Amino acid sequence: MTTRAYLASTIPPTAEEWAAMSNFHLRALLAAYVIANGSPTYVARVPAKEMGDVVTDLGQAASFHRAFAELCETAERRLIDVAIRSS
Repeated sequence: MTTRAYLASTIPPTAEEWAAMSNFHLRALLAAYVIANGSPTYVARVPAKEMGDVVTDLGQAASFHRAFAELCETAERRLIDVAIRSS
């Protein structure tokens, strides 16, 4: 698969999809911040039926960011390798 085909299949192509993705990540970030820094009594107020969804959302956001960091590091190494070979 070419880089262009890979990017076309993985990058959301519309502004609406980008907005939805950023909204999801902001909500996950806010939830993570509140849960990580909130008092145990505040955290305990999360309804049990929603707890699984919150855990899943946080896991998906964390997984995405780990994969994104790896992608950026790979791209950085490739750019450096190309720059070294070109000089």
